Amino acid sequence: MRRYTLLALLLALGPVALPSQNGARKGQDHAYFFYVTDFADPGWADLPETGAECRQIGAELREQYGFRVEYFPNLSKAEMRGKIRELNARRYGSDDQVLFFFSTHGQFQSASDRGYLIPADGKYHDSYGDTWLSYDDLGSDVTLNPAEHVLLALDACYSGAFGDKWKGKPATDPWEASATDCAGKASAALEFDSRIYFTSGSRDQRTPARSLFARRWLEFLRQGRSRGVSTTYDLQYHLGSIPDPTPEGGTFTSRHQPGGEF
Repeated sequence: MRRYTLLALLLALGPVALPSQNGARKGQDHAYFFYVTDFADPGWADLPETGAECRQIGAELREQYGFRVEYFPNLSKAEMRGKIRELNARRYGSDDQVLFFFSTHGQFQSASDRGYLIPADGKYHDSYGDTWLSYDDLGSDVTLNPAEHVLLALDACYSGAFGDKWKGKPATDPWEASATDCAGKASAALEFDSRIYFTSGSRDQRTPARSLFARRWLEFLRQGRSRGVSTTYDLQYHLGSIPDPTPEGGTFTSRHQPGGEF
């Protein structure tokens, strides 16, 4: 209880000093974490792990990669969509990148062929998913972010119901051979707009409360410090080492351009 009280106090104090942006990047990088630990409907098991996992990843992004990181815990469906729109209304530079990371329960209804994230106020028995955030709505909301490069991570059961899955492995980095220094690689990698996603499993798989997906994200970021540039190709490699549930990834909406990276 003391730990959560301290976290609440720190959040209430407002913005704190952040490290400078990664020197290899012209633009600013942002990471927004949405997670649910406590659910109003007792039918859903609480997920106390989600907060700690998101904050570990966020700390690595802030301290080692220069991201500006914000956390949004235990939001209702209306609050979640409202916050995404609020974030989208901010001013972003032409070379900025935005990561949206969601960690909560997920659901898939085969009859309607729709997948959902479960917000803090989501009902356990909801035949039409009215109190859940559908992936259709989530994808539309997130892709409206004006940043040229958006990466979406879904750490939830059945999250593979989202997006246009890659068929096989993506091509090798097309810019690696033409750029040698970190700044050159970063610039070349971000030539095209991107809308990329990763999920913790397929549309048919449940994911464990202690997330292997989050653990691989953390390993990827820690090992990437020495490379200078870490890309979604590298992330896919790390996530691919999880045997079950099997993470998936791909692109979403026509905003993604061939060759787009993050």
